[in-house]
Amino acid sequence: AVDLTNSKGVENLILLHYDGDRPSVDSWGDFVGSAAGRYAGRTAGYEIFNEADNYISGTDYAAYLSRSYEKIKAGDPGAKVISSGLTARSAATSFWQEIYDAGAWDKVEAVGLHPYRDSAPETVAFNTGDFISSINIAANFVRSHGGGKKVWLTEFGVRSTVVDESTQANYIARSYIMSRAVSEVEKAMMYRFRD
Repeated sequence: AVDLTNSKGVENLILLHYDGDRPSVDSWGDFVGSAAGRYAGRTAGYEIFNEADNYISGTDYAAYLSRSYEKIKAGDPGAKVISSGLTARSAATSFWQEIYDAGAWDKVEAVGLHPYRDSAPETVAFNTGDFISSINIAANFVRSHGGGKKVWLTEFGVRSTVVDESTQANYIARSYIMSRAVSEVEKAMMYRFRD
């Protein structure tokens, strides 16, 4: 799949995650090293865990992030390390602050974010503001902690069970365009049509 999409000019982001019990940091590092060796030169980056703020503290996550960074840079030095995509809510800043306080903020090259919504991107949703306000939760944290990092929208979308497909397409297209207003946004990836 990676080779096929690359041949079509599509960049890949590889999400590294686990099922079941959380592995030790050492066994996780072995897994990440294997993945980085296998996909070296064929991916834009690796996202470490999915929505990690739902099941691990930022302090504990920092150890996995640090080991991941070490293994990725050894096996696939051109790829970027992306922090776990978090839901675009103000509580995400606490998770990032814990990573920063644990000394692993320099192991993140881009901040993953999942600014989902089921309404027009200009409307307030999930008590975080409009689409741009949701993205600025991450961008403002990056700015206030030295800058230099990008924001990757590693998942977003609108459910077609909530709006019709024409409205879904309109909202998604507008969201892509609006995301360009935040200079820190480097990549924006719709997860799926969520229908």
